[in-house]
Amino acid sequence: MARRVGRPRAGDKPLTRARIVGVALSLVDEDGIGALSMRRLAGELGVDPMAIYHHLPNKRALLSALISEVFSGMRAVEFGEAGDWRVRVRAWALAFRDVARAHPKLVPHLASHPEAATEATLESTEELYAAFEEAGMGPGEIVGAVGLVVDFLNGYALAEASGALGDPDERRGMLAMLDARPPGELPAMRRTLGSLPDGDPESPFEFGLEAVLAGLEATVRRRGG
Repeated sequence: MARRVGRPRAGDKPLTRARIVGVALSLVDEDGIGALSMRRLAGELGVDPMAIYHHLPNKRALLSALISEVFSGMRAVEFGEAGDWRVRVRAWALAFRDVARAHPKLVPHLASHPEAATEATLESTEELYAAFEEAGMGPGEIVGAVGLVVDFLNGYALAEASGALGDPDERRGMLAMLDARPPGELPAMRRTLGSLPDGDPESPFEFGLEAVLAGLEATVRRRGG
């Protein structure tokens, strides 16, 4: 008797939405979003592709489910007590970075595909809105501040996921290009890159985050917050 299309193969675990999302997330973490297809996912699950559509109607819904899954953990993060917006924003930024580092082939997808935002990402971003509201910012400033923080984090996640951030080979390559130019050209770059030690990979992130927070704090102070 022929097996019915859309049913799990005999002996397999029951097909659930949670199982689909878990296996899909493992595939993306290993091979990237480009390698994820309903057919390949079905093969990993041991089901016909149509079985997946009973739980998730298309690939876009699947990606939304993956993003919701990875960001749902931010709901449990303690962002600090009300009263110190900088502490809350810093804690949020570090939590976002933890998520991006855990799933470097998925989270940067949000930077170039804002339509992939889900309820989980919206709910996690509420903390930023609340922190800046507490700081005394107006509506337009809050939107700008949230955008600034998120853009910094997305940009850093993209750079970190590329593997080039803080790579000494990249710096050596830039020094080689400088050495190929006539002496005396681009002296500031020569001095800086030539004396830069192989430092802690945390340093660029901390520097950038502190610069963002300092700029936002200056805005708050101008308002008397």
